[in-house]
Amino acid sequence: MRKTIPALLVILAAGILSAQNMVVNPDFDVNADGWYIIPAASWTSFDIDNSPDSGSAFYANSGTGNGGYTFASQCIELPVPEDEYVFGAFLYNAPTSTTGGISYSSLWWYSGSGCSSFITADSSTQISNTGVWTISRASGVPPGGTQSALLTFTNQRYGDGSFDVYVDSAFLEPARIFSNGFESSDTCGWDASVGKSGQ
Repeated sequence: MRKTIPALLVILAAGILSAQNMVVNPDFDVNADGWYIIPAASWTSFDIDNSPDSGSAFYANSGTGNGGYTFASQCIELPVPEDEYVFGAFLYNAPTSTTGGISYSSLWWYSGSGCSSFITADSSTQISNTGVWTISRASGVPPGGTQSALLTFTNQRYGDGSFDVYVDSAFLEPARIFSNGFESSDTCGWDASVGKSGQ
C-alpha cells in the first residue's frame, strides 16, 4: 500500500499540471486584446477579484423590446480536438440594469480553421440573477471534423431599457479531472458528481 501512494500523488500532480486554458487573455488584463468585442461593448476596470491590474468586458444592451447579442467572442484553433471540452466564464448581470434579461456562454464548432463552416453549438445554463459574479459553465463534445471553435458570450434583453452584463475569467479546457487546481479560490474545475470530470 505504501508503494502506491507516491505513484498516486505523481498521477494527481500530473493531472493538475496538465490544465490548459486555451483562451487568450481570459482575465481581460489591461484590455480586451485577443477578443472580438462588438462596437457597443467595451473593456472596463471592473474586475471579479477587484484587481487594479485587470478588468472585464462590458456590454449595456439597450433598446426596446427583446434583443439578444453576442458581445464578446474568441476563435480558438483545435487542430487535434480532444474528446470533450469545458467552457465558460464568470458573468455579472448588473443590478443597475433597467430591464430584465439573461446572459450565457456558448461554444460554436466549425469544420474549418479560423471559425469557418459552422457545424453546431453548445450553450451553458442561462443566468438571470443580478449583483453577483456567477459561473457560466458547460461541456461540449466536438463533432467529427471539428478544426476550430468560437467561444461566445451573449446578453439577452427582455423588454424596454438596458440590461448590462460583464464577463471575466473565461476558459476553454479539455475535460479532464483535476483540470483546475483551486487557483484563486476558484472551484469551477470541480464537480460534486462522482466519476465526472470538468472545468
